[in-house]
Amino acid sequence: MEFLQDLTVRCVDLLGVSGAVVLLESGAVQASDERTRALEVSAVQQGEGPCVESCRSGVALMDVDIGGAESVARWPRYAEQARAAGFVAVQVLPLRQETPAPDEAQAVGALGLFHAGGAEPASGAEWPAGGKERGDRAGSLSEDRVAFAQTLADLAAAAVLRQQSLERSLVERGQLQSALTSRIAIEQAKGVLAERWRCSVDEAFAALREYARSRRVRIAEVARQVVAGEDDAVEIRRRWEGEGIRRR
Repeated sequence: MEFLQDLTVRCVDLLGVSGAVVLLESGAVQASDERTRALEVSAVQQGEGPCVESCRSGVALMDVDIGGAESVARWPRYAEQARAAGFVAVQVLPLRQETPAPDEAQAVGALGLFHAGGAEPASGAEWPAGGKERGDRAGSLSEDRVAFAQTLADLAAAAVLRQQSLERSLVERGQLQSALTSRIAIEQAKGVLAERWRCSVDEAFAALREYARSRRVRIAEVARQVVAGEDDAVEIRRRWEGEGIRRR
């Protein structure tokens, strides 16, 4: 989603971090720059890292010291790659799906905010009036900025959920349209065969069904071919009568 990539760039501008990434539960990655994106793609492939963990658990991971003993023991490959990329710390906030019970909110992804060694806040970075300055420790964010980052994460979650809802609606609409088209083709084919053979529509349907089964194809496809004149109705009838399906 282009919106998510734009959001990561804005996180860098607004929060003064060195890089930002959004990881979705599907494994999709959007990042502010190629360095950060490559790191997170590798983390997904390896199945380890703070963003991967937060995405699974829905729990925020704050002020993670990438070079610290805990991180090295917890995510050995990730920690090595992150340090090699120049990152020293990361905060990870879950993209939460809001529920009536806040404690039961589920994560649909995670927002990672990375700090490089010796990095300073971007010059001219925008920040809401009255916001506190960045935390004193390298790689940390003030409480105000953490809260603001979580707001951005929640906005990202809302966008993701809307997109997922739209995609489900499109799939369901396509399935309904396909079912309707199939039903129409079957009804038309029943009418064609019933008129041609001077039999009931139920008998015509039985013939279609048996022929489709014998060929291991969908009955709707056989019906479409009958209506289009692409299938041999004589063979359908021969199969039908040979199996003793017709009831006189």
